[in-house]
Amino acid sequence: MPVRRFMPTRSVQQNELIDRLAKEWQFPDATATEPVILEEQDKKGDLVHVYVVWSDWAQLDREKRGDIIMEAAEHVKPSEQVLNITIALGLTPDEADRFNLKWR
Repeated sequence: MPVRRFMPTRSVQQNELIDRLAKEWQFPDATATEPVILEEQDKKGDLVHVYVVWSDWAQLDREKRGDIIMEAAEHVKPSEQVLNITIALGLTPDEADRFNLKWR
């Protein structure tokens, strides 16, 4: 079977969300209510899980939300930290509440 290169495409909306999330991650706005970025560390203090609560991606599936979080992380975190992230979960406020995530 042949091996082919695949270059996934992103919508304008996804690129915009990546840029906005990276900006908020890099320069948090204390007056903003969303997105809420939660970083979970392991016992060694390494970043392993990232949860982002944000109403703006209600229309995106969870896979795209995770991709956006990882892409934004690549813009703001050192590559060794990004490689340690095992969970990148994007949730709307209602979804976060249903998961009993302490985000407020």
